[in-house]
Amino acid sequence: MKKGYLNGLGARLFGYIGITTAIMVFLLFVVVTIYWKQLTVKHFVENTLSITKTFGIAVKNAIIVQQNNIYTEEDSMAGMLLSFIKEEKGVKYVSIFDSKGGLIISSQYPSTVKLTGKNIPEHPFVTIKKYKKGFVGECFYPLKTGNRYLGLLVVGLDASYVIKDIKMIFFVMLFFTILLTITVLSLIFVITTKLTNSLMLLSDMVNDLDLEKGKMVHFPEFKDEIGFISKRLNDLQQRLAISKEKIILAERKILRAEKLASIGRLASGIAHEINNPINGINHCISLIKQNPEDKKEVMEYLALIEEATNYMENIVKKMLEFSKPSNNKEKANLKKAIESVLSLLEYQITKGGITVELKGEIRDVYVKGDQVSIQEVIMNIVQNSIDSLKRDKKNITISVKSDENTVMVKIMDNGEGIPEENLAKIFDPFFTTKPVGKGTGLGLYVVKGIMNSIGGHIEVESSKNGTSVTLTFQGVINEDIDN
Repeated sequence: MKKGYLNGLGARLFGYIGITTAIMVFLLFVVVTIYWKQLTVKHFVENTLSITKTFGIAVKNAIIVQQNNIYTEEDSMAGMLLSFIKEEKGVKYVSIFDSKGGLIISSQYPSTVKLTGKNIPEHPFVTIKKYKKGFVGECFYPLKTGNRYLGLLVVGLDASYVIKDIKMIFFVMLFFTILLTITVLSLIFVITTKLTNSLMLLSDMVNDLDLEKGKMVHFPEFKDEIGFISKRLNDLQQRLAISKEKIILAERKILRAEKLASIGRLASGIAHEINNPINGINHCISLIKQNPEDKKEVMEYLALIEEATNYMENIVKKMLEFSKPSNNKEKANLKKAIESVLSLLEYQITKGGITVELKGEIRDVYVKGDQVSIQEVIMNIVQNSIDSLKRDKKNITISVKSDENTVMVKIMDNGEGIPEENLAKIFDPFFTTKPVGKGTGLGLYVVKGIMNSIGGHIEVESSKNGTSVTLTFQGVINEDIDN
């Protein structure tokens, strides 16, 4: 999908820039073509006016002489006209009119120029028009002397070469425009392809990056803007790695603090459980001192002392198992975790008059995670249930359901429940509704973190009738257990 997206990005970049460039080149072609056309036409017009003006001076003189009756207009004009056509190459026709628009003489018969009093021009001008199989530039040149209008000289010069030049300019410019467009588009294609290839490389490398597993990549350095992005990605990767280390350290501290808090909550119960065996041991020792010679009685008291010390050893062992890291990080015995938690909380359960009911088949089911973390999760949930029980009849129900892939543990109580407005906050760190000294506000936050780290899920439902917490673990199949 990402490659397709980047390919689409390259196509869009090429399309947008290519179309914009093509339009700009086309506009340049139009502007330059029009400019050269105007320049060519202007040069032709200036040349035509210059030739006509030069011949017009001679014609004006001839008209003035003829008006003084020195010789006839036709004789003088005919000679001049023939000489002009012979000397000036490209002259197609010449027509001379008098001041009233009447034709004096013309090199073509019949004359293609028709004048009336209304269309006699005041100033010289040139027009290009079709003439037979080609084009001519027709120059209308008024013959004046001062303010006196003598007549009109019309000269038609061959303009076919001008049209050919304009066409040649058009095709030459079109050729170079197409060549320039292809060159620019090819360059744009190379640049956009290089850009998208660099982005695709960075995208693939970002996919390979996995900070959760500690997999780092080194983004290549490019000598362009992509290189700037690549450098920033390398810097960001380093900052994220440092931040992750700090977060892990902080989570470890929080987990340690919550574990110490849990041990502190267990301390009073553990002290009470150890106190009774110690009192029994002291009583047995005092009895032995009273009658040390009675070996049978001494042996009986020593057996009682051994039983008491074994009981205390078992309690201390369970505390150590709860506090120290597990050697097996891959799987945990769920049954053992539940039994260990209930054993550690036995004093609180008994003292509070709480009934704990186990439902389902509590067997040796293995789940993903280490033993201590799973015990920590169950310990926090059961401890919260104990703290919430305020009724006369106090019940906690623990049920286990499992299939091939998952194991669900549901812990329900008939306590006060969690207010609806607090349900969304229960997993926030340091949020607690317990009195000061009763809770740290880290229990459920730690539980949530542990469940996420092992790919599990926690769901809490609560009402005035009690709270239900469902823990979903990833099951470990028998083959994995054996291995």
